[in-house]
Formats: sequence, structure tokens, C-alpha cells
Amino acid sequence: MKLLIGLGMLAQVVSCSVEAKPIAFARGTTLMTEYGGGGMLEAQAFYAPSYRYSIGVSALRLENEFGRRDQHVARANYLLKRWNLPKAQGNAFVYGGIGSAEDRQFGRATRHFASSAGWQADYETRWIYSSLRMDWNHANNKTFRIDTLQLGLAPYAHDYTDWATFFVLQARNYEGQIAARPLASGIETAALVRLFRGNFWIEAGVTDQGKPQAMLMLNY
Repeated sequence: MKLLIGLGMLAQVVSCSVEAKPIAFARGTTLMTEYGGGGMLEAQAFYAPSYRYSIGVSALRLENEFGRRDQHVARANYLLKRWNLPKAQGNAFVYGGIGSAEDRQFGRATRHFASSAGWQADYETRWIYSSLRMDWNHANNKTFRIDTLQLGLAPYAHDYTDWATFFVLQARNYEGQIAARPLASGIETAALVRLFRGNFWIEAGVTDQGKPQAMLMLNY
């Protein structure tokens, strides 16, 4: 009986997952798109043959007023570790990819071989959520690094069949230059509202500069 209760609680925690993961479940497809503060636009599509790994493609645009980089890579994601606790779950992921990038600045466009790598760690319950993600994108001897920290709090506990709400604070740091100008200045913060139900997940808010921030994720 205790084993059945424990499995039931674990299933509830897993099914109520609240953060964007590169691997949702075995034989599942994940589609994600994010618009970040006017300087980042990203779209991803992954298929997971196993709960341990997924493969797919990622398209990323980084820009400032002087130019932009468009990067497209084939990418693999791997679940390093998952911690299943009675009322919580933690995950650690790594990923890597290769492809091409186009740098456009001063009216000129050049194409280069590109690579990407990163990791993500998260911890969640039905009440709280936290994650830290680091992304590296390299081409043409230029590396862009994006560090993202999120902390969230739910005003009520939720079940898989309910609409869930989280209030999320985000801090993001961009490192890298376009046309010899920084992609962003200082650490960008944002206040977000996250809503999800079942396999549908949306997050939206504004940055400290008053710019929109949004993410949409579908799992099936």
C-alpha cells in the first residue's frame, strides 16, 4: 500500500511539471518558442525516443540596433540526472549542437559554421519552482553566452487537469557583441506570469526596460 501511495504521489508531481524542458517524456514531441526582451527570438522542436534523450533542431536570433545573428543547429539533449522525491522533482540536462550561423551587420551578411552547448538544472513542487540555464552559441570566433535564472511561486496547488498559475521572477545576463556593441547592457530582469494545463504551457510578462517577454510550449 505504501508503495502504491508513493508511486501515485510521484506520478502527480511528474505530471504537473511546470518548466520548459528539452525532454518531456518518452516518444514525445516538444515544441517551444520564446521572444526575449526585444533582443532574442528562439524556436525549438525535439523528439524524445527515450526519457533520457531527445533530438531535434533549434533556431536562434540575437540582435541589437546595429546587426543580428541567425543561428540554426541540429541538437541533442541528454538527461544527466533526475531526482524523484515524494513531493518534488529535480532535473539536470546537458545539450550540444552543430549547424550554421549568419552574421548581418553594416549591410553585409556572412555565413559560418556554428556550434552550441549548454546545461539546465531545475527543482519544482506544486508550490515553488526554480531553474538555472546556461547557453553558449559560437560562430565566426564570436561566442554568445546567455545565463537565465528563474524563481517561481504558485498561489495554489494544482492537479494535471487544472489550470495552474505561477508568478515568476527572471534574471538574464547576455554576453557577446554584435558590430562591436554589447548585445545587452547589464543583467535584465523580468516579471512573468506562467499558465499551463496538461500539455499546453504559456508564459508572458515584461522586462525591467518595459519590453515584452513570452514563451509558448506544447508537448504531445
